[in-house]
Formats: sequence, structure tokens, C-alpha cells
Amino acid sequence: MADTNEEASSLSQKVRILEIAVHDLSSAAIRADQVEILARLGVWMALGMLPSTRTRKEEPLDLFHLELAQAYCLTAPRRVGQTDGSDPFADTAQTLCDLAKRAGHTFIDLHRAKGLASSSPERGELIWLMQGATLAVRSARHLHQTQEATRWIAGRLDQSFASTHGVFASQVLDTVDTVVTFVEARFKAFLDKLKTWFRKSTATAMIEAFVAGLPDAEAEAIREAHPRATRSAKSVHRDLFVRSEAEYVALFSFSIDDVCAAGADKDRMAAILDRFAHAFGDLGIEDLKHVHLANPVRGRPLIRLEASAYFCCLPQGLAADMVEGLGRLCAETAPLKKRFEKAKADWLEHKLHSVVVAAFPNADVRHTVKRKDHIDHEERESDVVVLIDKTIIIFEAKSGGIDPAALRGAANSLKGDLSKLLVEPSRQSLRLKQHIESAVAPIALTTASGPLEIDPKFVRNIVRVNILFDTLGPLSAHWPKLKAAGLIPVDEDMAPSMSVFELETVFEALTLQSERCHYLTRRTEIERSARYIADELDLLAFYLETQFNIGEAEFSARDLTLYGKSQAVAVGYSERRAAGTLSFPIPRVAPWRDVLAMLEEQRPVGWTRFAHRLHSVPYDAQREVERGLRRGFAQVARAPGHFFTTGYTVGPVDRRHCLSILIGAPTQLDQDLRYAAETACEQSGQDDVMVLYWQVPRTENVLDFIGVLRRTNLFQDVAPGKASVSRIDR
Repeated sequence: MADTNEEASSLSQKVRILEIAVHDLSSAAIRADQVEILARLGVWMALGMLPSTRTRKEEPLDLFHLELAQAYCLTAPRRVGQTDGSDPFADTAQTLCDLAKRAGHTFIDLHRAKGLASSSPERGELIWLMQGATLAVRSARHLHQTQEATRWIAGRLDQSFASTHGVFASQVLDTVDTVVTFVEARFKAFLDKLKTWFRKSTATAMIEAFVAGLPDAEAEAIREAHPRATRSAKSVHRDLFVRSEAEYVALFSFSIDDVCAAGADKDRMAAILDRFAHAFGDLGIEDLKHVHLANPVRGRPLIRLEASAYFCCLPQGLAADMVEGLGRLCAETAPLKKRFEKAKADWLEHKLHSVVVAAFPNADVRHTVKRKDHIDHEERESDVVVLIDKTIIIFEAKSGGIDPAALRGAANSLKGDLSKLLVEPSRQSLRLKQHIESAVAPIALTTASGPLEIDPKFVRNIVRVNILFDTLGPLSAHWPKLKAAGLIPVDEDMAPSMSVFELETVFEALTLQSERCHYLTRRTEIERSARYIADELDLLAFYLETQFNIGEAEFSARDLTLYGKSQAVAVGYSERRAAGTLSFPIPRVAPWRDVLAMLEEQRPVGWTRFAHRLHSVPYDAQREVERGLRRGFAQVARAPGHFFTTGYTVGPVDRRHCLSILIGAPTQLDQDLRYAAETACEQSGQDDVMVLYWQVPRTENVLDFIGVLRRTNLFQDVAPGKASVSRIDR
């Protein structure tokens, strides 16, 4: 009882804190001309700094802080020209920024506390993550991915969309793109002008740089405002900066004439833009009580100033949410909504296939893979199946999303959505996996590109992945938590899930086919065994650091700290990709890089499994092997005809494996391999070992032999001098 009372008291206190934060925020938001205030916040965010950060370390202004500030600014009519204080707009903007940050954190903190105090804390934690994402977390899509998906979908909707709205869907996207580029171009021109005078050392130089290009009368007025006899660099700098601030509103303001797509009806396009806008006074405080669940600015970031005239200090938000924006426009009629959902599903299948084909150029990639189930004889279908060496990857795609009722915490609705998005595709891929594993003869399948035969005796690894259109963030990236919360059945054999946008990012960040296979394989294992909260890009960033080689920490009862690591991947991704500077190097010693590159180029039988073992060696262990190689080459050089071997055991107890390096002349290779393998297995306690052999004198080969050898019967059925065929691929 005492604990219950304490929790109730804590929640009551948090509610009171939120009430105070909201009161302060709503009061500050309408204290002065809201457009002037939002313009300053927009400039500060674009510059990546606040005035206060010059004197103290502070959390930067984020997109959701600005969205929150804008939401409260919209709760009253615009106070045109009204000021508050001696430095009116900058001071009020700084206050509003601080309060928006505080309120944002308070919203999230309160609703997390409510979830953890619920009858199911595990479920409450997950619902909090999902709800918090609606306020603070942007989509896992990069901007170029949003543009690609939206353009493809719009192209298939143009005629039916025009029948409903009077303009083509593609014209809507053209107009939105123009809004973004229009604002960005103005902002760039403003910055270029600012740079011409801002860092001048003398008052006269500042003034002359500032007035360059202005009408003569305006330029002379500025000169006269600062007589030469009384000019000081400090006062001139302050005055010119205030004059520059007067341009802020114009940076983010535009009319339909400025942005309307060529050939589109301006009145109809203005009506479309109105659906992405609010006017001052449209929102009330009651509308914002649950802003963390339904952020009204996220879907409608424009502000309508007057007929066909708009203000947008959130062009990034407008561009980032256009898939959802197009979906809302299509949802206005049932037939158009149905066409949108169909186009979205078609795009997902198309995109998944193209991403996988690009990622595995040396694989046999098939889509629409059908078979007769060997138990109930029903026809089953898998979306994409990849055959690469001895590895098979099964992708199942689902284009649905989470219902708004589930976002509000409706458990049954959430369970139903997760069943469709995560459980059902996991069952589909599991059936195919079991079908392959239980077969005793080659399996015949039909695919969109012709028949396919799989020999189960050749397969060593089957990976299953669910692919979604909409990311579920931490909800989809760790199914054991979903089981613990009772949101999916505990006995389900789940596959890892990610959006197609996240999959594309993973495959672009990892440059080797073997890395991509290793990531997906280890992704399945680490989701099953480790404790963490993370979305897919957090996991990708973690993989780039560690390749998931984290030893016993994988099986620890403590949560890994991963949430937020995605910033290392996501920040500036589209820009770096467009510039050709996208690179995420993984720490590796030179021998590892060389051998992996050789496997990728030559692709001997079993190469994906050999590479998997190499990828599963931590960087510190790689350095130890590299030191062993240097020592071995030195010893053999001093004693020609002799050989050098040493073994290494790596990995946690539950996933330990052994490798051995061998350096020597080829004349005794069979005996040397036997000795190296048996010694390494005996010392490590493992039943097999991967042996890497370098011949002395050196050949032109990066490596002269790689194979996995068993502890016993190493050379059974192997002819003398044919050691290379003794490997057993795992």
C-alpha cells in the first residue's frame, strides 16, 4: 500500500510540474508577435546555435522543440508587431525555446511514469517509447528516401488524385519541394550577405559591406544613422544585427504564386497547402493536452497568414513527413485511400527487391517465391529469397502501420497490429525455413523469374527478416520485450524486423556482401540474447563500433546503452550520400581486410561462412593474430623448412569458436594442417577450427588456404596432397 501511495504521489507531482510547464509555455508563446518569435527560432535552429550557447553549454534547439513552440503560438490570434521588453523578440524567443525544451521533457517524463506505474510496467515502457516517438523522434527515413517513396507512389495516383483534388499528386510534391528550396535559397542568400559584414573589424567596413547592393537612399540612411565621428565597431555591429533580424520573417514567408507547381491550378493548390497549415487561433490549450500523442504541427507545419500566403520555419518537417501527408490527402475518399495503400504496398515490394539485388550482386535473388506446403498442401509465398553461397536469406514484407488507437495505449489494438506486422511474417518465413531444413531432397519452387531449386544439403545458414514500410522504432527492434509485455505470443519463433528504409541504410553503410550477411545473422542472435532499447539505426551504429562482438555482455542481465547511437549514422546522411562522401569504416587490421576482400572477390565454396567467422573476431583479437603472424613469419624466415602455428579462441562461452594460423612450406601441408587443427581444437576444447595458411616462400596470393577442419577424421576420404578439399564448411 505504501508503494502505491508513493507512486500516486509521484505521478501527482509530475502532473503538477507539467501543468506549470504548459502554463508558462502557453503564456510565453503569445507574449509578442508569434511570427517574429518563430522566425528567430527557425534561424537559430538552422544555424545550429542559440544566443545563450555562447556563454553556457546547452541542449541545441531540435525540430520537435520548435514544433512544440509553434503549437502553443497557434493558440491565439497573431499579435502583429507587439513586443515585450527592451530586446523584444530575441529575449522572448529565448524564453520560449527554454520553456519548449522543459515542457517536451516533462511530457515524456510524465507519460513514462504513468506507463511504469501501470499494471504491466513492461507494456507501459514500450507504449511510452512508442508515444514518446510521436513527439520527439523523427522517422527513420532519410530525406532522399522519403522523396523517392513519395514520388513513386504519387506517380501511380496522379489521375485518381486529380479527379478528387483537381491537381496531380506529383504537382503537390513539386510544390512542397519548391517551398523547401525557396526557403533554403532565401536563407542561403541571407547567410551569404551576413558573412560579408559580420566579421569586419572596423565600423566603416561593416557599414559599407552591409549596404552593398541596397538602394542609394536606404544605404545613405544607414550611413547617416552612424556619423563617422561617433562610430564604434560595437554599436555598429549591434545595429546592423538588429537590422538583419528584421529580415527573419521574410526568410520563411511566401505566397502560392512563389511556389505553385507549373501547370497547376493556383486556387486548388492553395487549398491543398491549407491542409498542411494552421492559422493563428486555430488551436486551443485543450487541443494540446495530449500533444505527445497527436502533435498537430508535425502533419501541418505551415502557418496560413492570409489567403494564399504562408509562413514556414519548419521546411524540414514539411519534407520529412510527405509520405504521411500524401496519405492524409488520399484518405479523404475511400477509393483514393485504397489506391494509396495499394501503391504503398507495391512500392515496398519493388523497393525491397531492388535494395536486395543491389546489396547482393553475386547472389541469386528471387521474388514472389511460391511452394506447396508439405504439411497442409496449401500454397505459400515468400516475398524475396536470397541464395548466396551456403546462406539463404528470407525477406517478408508488410506495408501496414500502427493504428492511432494503439498509439493512445489501446493494448488489444496494438496486439492486433503487431500480430499483422511482426508475427504473421515471422510465421511465413519460419515455414519456409523448416521446409528447407526438413527436406531430404532438392526442393522445387516457382518464382517471378522462373523455377528455383534448393538443395538442403548445401545450405548451412538460413536467416529470416521482416521488412516494414513504417518503422516501429524500439518496438520492432527487440521482440523479447514485446513478449515480456504480453504483446506477442511467448512461443513464437520471431524474425528480426526493420523498415525497408533502415534495411537500405544498413546495406549502404556495410560495403561487403559478407558484412551484410553477418549483420543479419548476428542481428537475429543478439536480439534473442541481449538486453537493450534501440531502434535499427542505433543497432547499426553499434555494429559499426563492435560488429556485435561484445563477449559475455551479450548475455548479461544488464541493458546495453544503445538508444541515441543512431546520430552517428543519421546526421547529414542524405547530404553525404549525395556528395559521395558517405563512409562508415569498421576497425580492422590489414590481414583481416585483405582476406575478407579476397573472399569477396574469389568467392570459394563456403566463403560466406568463412567470412562470418572472420567478422566474429573482435578487433583486439585481430591485433593479437596480426602480432602472431609477424612472429610466425620471422621464425620461419630464420628456420626455412619449418612451420609455425598458433591458435586463438574467441567469443563468449555460448558462441565460442577457434581459429588457427599456419605458416610454412607446402611440402608437408597435409601433416602441418592436421597438427595445427588438432592442437588448436585440443587447447580450445572446440570440435572444429578455421585454419588460415600462408606459404613460405610467399606467393602472390593474399592467403594460400582457408578452411574449417573437424577435430577428428580430418583427412578422411581426402587424397594425399589435396589438403584444400578437407575443409568442412560451417
